[in-house]
Amino acid sequence: MTSAYGRPTAAELVDAVAEFLDVDVRGATGGQVNFHARVAANVLRIVERELETERPSTPERGSSERPSTPEQDLISAIRGGDFDDRDDDVISALRSLVYHRLEVAHPGYASASVADRLFAAIEAGDVGAVAALWSDDVRVWHAGDERASDKARALRVIDWFVSVTRDRHYEVADRGFFDGGFVQQHRLHGQSRDGSPYSIRVGIIIRVGNDGLITRVDEYFDPADLVPLLGQTR
Repeated sequence: MTSAYGRPTAAELVDAVAEFLDVDVRGATGGQVNFHARVAANVLRIVERELETERPSTPERGSSERPSTPEQDLISAIRGGDFDDRDDDVISALRSLVYHRLEVAHPGYASASVADRLFAAIEAGDVGAVAALWSDDVRVWHAGDERASDKARALRVIDWFVSVTRDRHYEVADRGFFDGGFVQQHRLHGQSRDGSPYSIRVGIIIRVGNDGLITRVDEYFDPADLVPLLGQTR
């Protein structure tokens, strides 16, 4: 990001101070000073991310009005009646604001929360909770599929899996985050309805929208791992 005042930018200056606290000060001190230096560095990292990501609107020249934030815009729109009888739009806007704040304050935390809730819901057999984590236009692709499934079709697959298994447990081998989602390697194992063991080794790529809802799932596994489940009845 460039600055009207040239380099270094405000974000780069904050980064330099945070690096000094995190490396030089913490490396040369201990105890309470070390702890306070760590807290100060974390605060500066948050300020740096806010400087890099916020794009407030600019008031007209000569105006004393402060630049508005998306949150302030939303409040004004609600007060003005723009969102009357549009509860779903309000919830979506609030979800986006909260998700953005989490990403700024603690990068990766919001996506990690989505991942934890998704896999916990499948372990618990809660198809409704899975549906709530997916956007309405989500697309889900599994190994062997000729095309990605829409939400309704993908949920039927989840419902089938839950119905033919009585035990589901994720053993996570690795998880990494990228801008807009995460990747994970895991083994999903347990018992089918008749007590037969199953174990499915999976690599999965999940994209998360700005509102914290999952927009895309690409799941890679060996279809042969599903053999113990194919003869099960609901």
